Formats: sequence, structure tokens, C-alpha cells
Amino acid sequence: LPLSIALITSRGSAAYHDFLSGLAESGYGFRVLFVHAAMQGREAEREVVSALRALAGLGVDCAVLIRGGGSRTDLAAFDSRAIAEAIALAPFPVLTGLGHEIDQAIADLTAHAHFKTPTKVAEFLVERVARADQELEDLRRALLREALEPLRAGREALGRAERGVSLARMRLAAAGARIDEHARALARLGRSV
Repeated sequence: LPLSIALITSRGSAAYHDFLSGLAESGYGFRVLFVHAAMQGREAEREVVSALRALAGLGVDCAVLIRGGGSRTDLAAFDSRAIAEAIALAPFPVLTGLGHEIDQAIADLTAHAHFKTPTKVAEFLVERVARADQELEDLRRALLREALEPLRAGREALGRAERGVSLARMRLAAAGARIDEHARALARLGRSV
């Protein structure tokens, strides 16, 4: 269940805001560990690789590598072997949302899952948690039904037993009345003899 998420992108970017807004609007308790990395230019490859490696021991459920759209040359860093290897060797799933509609980067192909935009990555994570939340609610209801069934059956059995006891009381009362009537009849006979 992806609740602890490492976010790798450039600080304050539109991708950063779009992704976090998507998570926040869901109302689920996502925990986001932000790691700044350049998303284009000379430093992008080194910073993204460094970010992925630094997250290895932190126990995150997944890492999200996102950026807004751009030209093919702006996205060149995501075709690097170093980034692809860092994604493939990460001990957690890496999701990409590199903001390009047409092209696929090598990073997309090595990622656990890739999406067209940062917003789509957030939607995927929210849907995953919502589905698990619904499954949990369904299990809770089923458990409640299963727990209440013996109580319902017990109540019905108790009701049948109470009706049986009530019927037995009425029969005993009727039998007692007949015995009293026979006793009176015998007493009358005894006086008349």
C-alpha cells in the first residue's frame, strides 16, 4: 500500500505542486519524503541517481520521479543508462511521470509504472489506496455480518425456547386445573358416600 512516498523532482516546480495537490485532495494520509533533484541539464543525471540511491534504506513504499513537460532535449537525462540502472536497482517500485505525451524515455521503460503526467501518477496512487480502503471496508462489513450471524441465530433459538417454555407453562396450568377439578370431584364423591 503506497502511503510512504519519496518524491524526486525539482523544488517548487509545477510538477511538484500538481503531484502534492493530487495527493492532498484525496484525504488519505500519504507521507511524502521530498528529495530535490534537477530535472534537466548537466546535474539532472547525477542528482536523480544520487536521490534514488539515498532512498534505499529509508523504507519508502515507492519513489515517484516526476517533471513537467518539455522538449525532447529537455528530457535527455531520462534516457541515460545511469538513471535507468538506478531505477532498476532501487529496492522499491519507481513510478515516473515525466510530462511528455508522445515520447517515452528509457527511465519510463525501466520504471515499475510510467504515466504521462505528474497528476496521473498522483491519481494512480490515490486510486490504489482508495481500492484498498474499499476492500478493507468490504471486509469489515463481512466480518460484522459473520460476527452478528451467531447472535441472530442465538436470538431465534432463544425465542423458540421461550415460546416452548410458555407453551409448557400453559399445558402445566391446564393440567393443574384438570387435577384440581378431578380432586374436587373426588372430594364430592367422598362426601356423598
